[in-house]
Amino acid sequence: MNNAYVETLSTGEILVEVQVQKKKIEAYFHEFKNWQEFKDFKKENNDINFIMICPSCGTKHERLLALSRKDNKTSICDDCGTKEALEELSGI
Repeated sequence: MNNAYVETLSTGEILVEVQVQKKKIEAYFHEFKNWQEFKDFKKENNDINFIMICPSCGTKHERLLALSRKDNKTSICDDCGTKEALEELSGI
């Protein structure tokens, strides 16, 4: 199985680096304008293991389910989502 590292850029675009395991490692980057383009790409390439990178903390996850409270559009990991929620509640 090949790995793809998925990162959301500050512009909101999605950057995917796919590492193909063959005799040599090949990598290519692809930018998507929105999540629908990325979902279509993911559906067409189901032999790739997509690893999501949290834009807030940089950790790797199978999926990013929380939505950042900072801009209400960036997907972040559960831990960062919880941290943002607690910070908002405590007024930090």
